[in-house]
Amino acid sequence: MADSIDWTDDIPRRLSVIARLAFPDGGMTASSLRREAERGRLAIERIAGKDFTSFQAIAEMRKACRVDRKETPSFPHGAFSVKRSGASWVVDAAEEDTAKLEALGKQLSKKAKPRQHSYLATVIMSPD
Repeated sequence: MADSIDWTDDIPRRLSVIARLAFPDGGMTASSLRREAERGRLAIERIAGKDFTSFQAIAEMRKACRVDRKETPSFPHGAFSVKRSGASWVVDAAEEDTAKLEALGKQLSKKAKPRQHSYLATVIMSPD
């Protein structure tokens, strides 16, 4: 059904109706669409206390909500990371901390002295 939608259609429809038509597998409700409007990603019209939007506005919201993939992987073993609203700095910081810890470990292992083994014996005296 979503395949036959004219995404340039600018006719206002109630949020509950358009959620059902634009997202036929579910996942989006009138409440979800209101949250997207509060976040500034969906244009809605409030007429007589009722909220409306159009397929065109839904298409624009979907475009604004797309998640971009980085072109080069930043994780070991070739795993791809997803850039989500500036949170990639966490990964960068973790990679930097890992490199610092590895360097520190190498320095400490060079400075470590060989252990001197000492043996302790317990002597038990027998009463004669």
